[in-house]
Order: sequence, then structure tokens, then C-alpha cells
Amino acid sequence: VQRYWLKGEKKGQLEVFMEGIPGIPDNLTPDEDGLWIALVVTADPEYPMLPQSLTKLPLVRKFLLRLINLIEMPFNFISRVYPNPYTKKIAYNIGSFTSFAFLYPDRKTIIRSDWNGKIIGSLHGFDKTLSTISHVMEFGDYLYLGSPYADYIGRVWFVNRD
Repeated sequence: VQRYWLKGEKKGQLEVFMEGIPGIPDNLTPDEDGLWIALVVTADPEYPMLPQSLTKLPLVRKFLLRLINLIEMPFNFISRVYPNPYTKKIAYNIGSFTSFAFLYPDRKTIIRSDWNGKIIGSLHGFDKTLSTISHVMEFGDYLYLGSPYADYIGRVWFVNRD
């Protein structure tokens, strides 16, 4: 996660805010104490992320991305010529890697950080009620969880114990 300074001495500078996050962060939700960070994909030694696994094989990565693009291309073309929700959804699922969700670990993770980028807590779910979590918001005694792949909002009881 990177920080971009909007004002002050460092205005216009970009710097690393957090490193070593166990997955791919999607949305950040700020409050007075820090940030909630939803990891849309988690990773661990048992389930490494595919892009990480292929870092030493750039030609294989390039081939796979071009193959995915080639598979997606006819659906995008059909959607442009004859707009319809079916081909748009298929193209989206291919390009957003939703069709590869079976490769993701069953663990869903939310990270809590302070304003200095230090991880101060994390929550993990294993019950498979959400395939991914892309947004988290604390309200009252609950965390509300959103996902672009679910047609509902998750709600988890959570009391912030400082």
C-alpha cells in the first residue's frame, strides 16, 4: 500500500505505507484510529498467489495474460456489436479472474492498521459464505462486508476492544 502526500512538506511524494500484506488489498476504509483493509485475495505458503508464483517466469506470465485476453476478446466484441448482459458477464468473469476463484485459499482476511502503516489486528473467516471481500466498514457493533461477486452484504458481530 502506498501513500501519496496531498499537502505539507512531502506534497506530491509517493512512499510505501505498508509492505508484506498477505494478499491483494482492494478497498481501504479510514476512521479516526486507522484503516480497515479488505484483502480481495489472500495468500499464504500453502496457497501462494499465482502472480507471485510466476515472478521468476515472466514469459509464462506474459503468455497466460495474453491467453486470457484472447479468450475474453470474442465476448467483448459481441458485447460491443450486440450489447447483452450475458457476454458482458462472461467477459467480466474471465478478465477479473473470477473464474479462477477455486485457486484462492478458503481464508478471507481483513486487516486493521494504524495511521503509521503498522498492522494492529486481523480477522479471518473460513466458512465460505463470501467468495471474496472487497470492502469492510465498521458501524456500531458490526462489520459490514461487501463483495462484487455476492448479491448480498455480509454482517459480522464485532466489538472493538481497545
